[in-house]
Amino acid sequence: MRYITKGLVVVFLIKTSEIKKQPTKIQMKHIQTYSELSLFLILIFSNGTSGATISVINDCGFTVWPGISGIHGRPEISSSPALNITGFELAQGKSQTLQTPEEWDGQIWGRTGCTFNELGHLSCKTGDCGSGEMECNGRSATSPVTLAEFKGTRFKDYYYDVSLVNGYNLPMTMEATGGSVNSLLSCMKTGCVDDLNKRCPTELMLEGGGGCQSPCQVSDKLEYCCNSPFSCKPTPYSRLFNSACPRSYSAGFFHTSYWCDSANYTVRFCPPSDTFSTIKVGGQLNYYDQLVSIRGNFTLGFFDSDGSYLGIWYTNDAEARKVWVANPNKPIISSSAGIIALSIDPNTGNLIITSEGTTLMNITDVQAGPNPNVTAILEDTGNFRLINEIDKRVLWQSFDHPTNVLLPGMKLGFNKTTGQNWTLTSWLSKEFPRSGAFTLSVEVDEEGYHSLMIRRQGQPYWVSSLTFQRSFDDLFALNHPGRQPYYTITSVNSKEETYLSYESSYLEFPMWILTPEGRITDDDSSVFWTPEFCYGDDSSNGCVESSFPQCRNLTVVTYNFDERNGEFDPRTASATDSNSSLSISDCFAKCWNDCSCVGFKSHTINGTGCDFWSGSNSFLVYPIESSGSNSRSKYVISSLNLVSSSTGKKTKRNMKWIWIWTPIGVSIPSIFLCFALLWYMKKRRRTREENQRRKRDEYFLELTASESFTDVHQLESNTRNGKDLLLFSFASIMSATGDFAVENKLGQGGFGPVYKGKLSDGREVAIKRLSRTSGQGLVEFKNELILIAKLQHTNLVQVLGCCIHEEEKMLIYEYMPNKSLDFFLFGMHVCNICAYDCFTG
Repeated sequence: MRYITKGLVVVFLIKTSEIKKQPTKIQMKHIQTYSELSLFLILIFSNGTSGATISVINDCGFTVWPGISGIHGRPEISSSPALNITGFELAQGKSQTLQTPEEWDGQIWGRTGCTFNELGHLSCKTGDCGSGEMECNGRSATSPVTLAEFKGTRFKDYYYDVSLVNGYNLPMTMEATGGSVNSLLSCMKTGCVDDLNKRCPTELMLEGGGGCQSPCQVSDKLEYCCNSPFSCKPTPYSRLFNSACPRSYSAGFFHTSYWCDSANYTVRFCPPSDTFSTIKVGGQLNYYDQLVSIRGNFTLGFFDSDGSYLGIWYTNDAEARKVWVANPNKPIISSSAGIIALSIDPNTGNLIITSEGTTLMNITDVQAGPNPNVTAILEDTGNFRLINEIDKRVLWQSFDHPTNVLLPGMKLGFNKTTGQNWTLTSWLSKEFPRSGAFTLSVEVDEEGYHSLMIRRQGQPYWVSSLTFQRSFDDLFALNHPGRQPYYTITSVNSKEETYLSYESSYLEFPMWILTPEGRITDDDSSVFWTPEFCYGDDSSNGCVESSFPQCRNLTVVTYNFDERNGEFDPRTASATDSNSSLSISDCFAKCWNDCSCVGFKSHTINGTGCDFWSGSNSFLVYPIESSGSNSRSKYVISSLNLVSSSTGKKTKRNMKWIWIWTPIGVSIPSIFLCFALLWYMKKRRRTREENQRRKRDEYFLELTASESFTDVHQLESNTRNGKDLLLFSFASIMSATGDFAVENKLGQGGFGPVYKGKLSDGREVAIKRLSRTSGQGLVEFKNELILIAKLQHTNLVQVLGCCIHEEEKMLIYEYMPNKSLDFFLFGMHVCNICAYDCFTG
C-alpha cells in the first residue's frame, strides 16, 4: 500500500510540472485541488492500508461482541486507539474485516452475554471493557477473557499469540495467511479450541459460569503469578491450562508465541475442536506447522534440519523423542524451493507429501475412489488415522505401521487372517530414523506361549518368554518386585490374531523403545531391560547362543566390551570404515569377530561408520568429571565382572571358570574348588537375604514400639480406641486403591500423591503415598505419625495408621469429602488441592 501512496505523489508532481512558471488563477485553483486531494489520499492510505488485514469470524452458536484495544505504533502521532472501530456486534456465522496501521500493537477478544439497559448502557457477562458502549474506545477487557494479541513492527511482520494469562472465556484461534516463512515458528496457526469452561476447577470458575479465571486472579501467590520460566515452576493449574490449550500462551513457562512477515490474519471464535488435529481434503499441513491431538498429548510434524522426515512425538517431551516416523527410509527431497506440505490426494484419498503442487511421495496406499470424503486425524493415543467420513471406516492408521516405539494400545504381533504384521524396527542410529539391524516381534513357541524375539538382520538375537504371570522372564526391570507395576500387559492368541499390548498410567511418557544397539528400554532411557551386547556363548540373560570366534573363548579370561571415556595408547593401531550405513551394532560385530580388535566406536557424531583399534589394549581412562578432553566414549575390551552389569543376574557367561590346561591331575582339585566356590556364593546370598529380613523386622519393631500402635496387619478389625494406630498391609492398600489407579488420585502434595481408597469393611480412607525423595527416614516418619495421631479435634482429619513396604511409606487418614474446613470458614481455597497436606507438610 505504500507503493500506492508513492504513486499518488508522483502523479501530483507530474501534473504540477506541466504548469507554467507563472500560472493563471484557474491553474492555481487546479494546483490547490491536486494538492488537497493528494494529501487526503496519502493520509488515508498511510493510516489504514500499510498494516495487516484481520478477518474476525464467529463460529459460535450465539452472538459475540468483539472488543479491540491498542495504540498506534508511533506515540508521537497519537496515543488514542489506532483502529477506526474498537467494538462491534458479530452474529452467529458472520464475519468482519479490520485494517490495522503499520506498527500496531493491540488485542482482540470476544464479549459474551451483552445487553443494553433502558438507558442504552451496554454491559457484558464476560470480556466487558467497561465503556458502556459498543465501542471500547481504548479500554481493555475485564478478566477472565481469551485474548488474541498482536505486536507489529515497521518491517510489516507481526508477533502474535492467543493468551490465557488473563483467564479464558471463549475458544479462539489465530491463523496467518499469505506470509513468508523464515523459521519453524513462522506463520503457524495458534489458539485454544478446547472448552476450558467444562474443565475449569471449581475454585477458578467465574461466578455464574462462562469463564475460567487464571490462578493469579484468585490467589496472589508468586507461584501462580510468575511470568519467568527461569524462576518459576509449573503448577497443577498451569499444567491444566497448557494441556487443554497447548498452542496458547498460558504462563511464563508455557509461552507459545509466533511471528509472520507480510501476512494477513484470521481470528475465529469457537473453531471446531479438531482444528489442530485434522487434515481434510483441500487442506494441508505445511512443513513449519504441526498437528496437535485434541488433548495435546501428541504432536505430528516435519522434523530434521530441512524437514526431511514426518513424525509423531509426545508434545511435552523435552527430548521430542519420535514415537513414529512416516518415511524412515525415504527422506523428503524437493528440487524446488516451494513449501513442503502434507495433504490428502483429492483423486485417491491418499496422504501425500507435496511441493509446489508436485507429489513427492505417498504416505498411504488406499483407494477411496474419486472425490473422497476422508479426514486424517491425530488422536490422543498417538495414532494417526485416515478415516472415511461416509461410513467412519478406518482406511489406514499409523499403529499398523510401527517404527521403533511401541505405545500403549499398540499391538506387537500378527493378524493370521489379513497377514498384517506389527513389528518394531530399530533406527540406524539415534540421529537417523533409517531402518537399523534389529527387529522386535512376538512369536509363538511349540507349546503355544508367546515370546518376545529380537532379531539381528533376520537371525535370532535375544528372546524372552511370556509367563502366566504376564511378566517376562528376563525383563527384570519391567516389574520390580514389591513395587506397583509400571505396565499391565495383555497377550492374545486367537484364531484371528496373536499379539501383545500394554497399558500404563504410571509414567508420564509411556513407550517401549527398540534402540539402535538392539536393546529394549522405556521412558527412563537410563534403564535397559536387555543386555548391551549378545556375544553368542550365553543364553542365561535371554541372548540366543550362536557361533562366535573361538579365539574369544580360548584365552586365559573371557572378555566383553565396556563403554569408557578416554584414549588408546598412540601405538595402538587404528582403522576407519566411513560407510554411513554401518550402525554401532555393526561396529561391535566386526570388532568381536576380529580377534586382534580391542575397541571400537561410531565414526561420526550421528552414530554411523566405525573406528577400530587393534593390537595393544593399553587404554587411558579419563575421570568422569574431566571436561577438558574432546574425546568421545569408546567400547574397550576387558575381562568380565562376576555379576552382569546389564541385567543384575548371574549368568553362565559370567560364571565361566578360568581353566588352565595343565596335566590331568590338576583338573580334580579344580572341580572341588568349583563346588566350594558355588557353596560359598549360595551361603553368602542366603546370609544377605537373612540380614535384609532381620533389618526389615527391626524397622517394624521400632515403629510399633510406641503405645500408640496396634499391629493388625489386616483390615478386618474396625476397632480403634482413642489414639491407637493401625499397621496396614501393602496388599490391603493396593486393593483399596485399585492398584493406585489414576481415577482414585485426589491430588499431589509436596511430599507425594494422595489417593482415595475403600477398605474391605467399607470405610473410605485417604492414603498419602510419601515420595522417595521426601527425605523422611523411619524415625522422622514415626515421630510425625504419632504426633498427628495425638492431635484429636472434631475439625481435624484423623490419622488411622500407616503402611511400610520396603521403600514405600504411606499414611492412612479418614476420608474427608466436600473440601476442607478453611473453605467454609473463609470462602476461598487456601490449602493445596489435597487438604491432607495442610497439616502433614
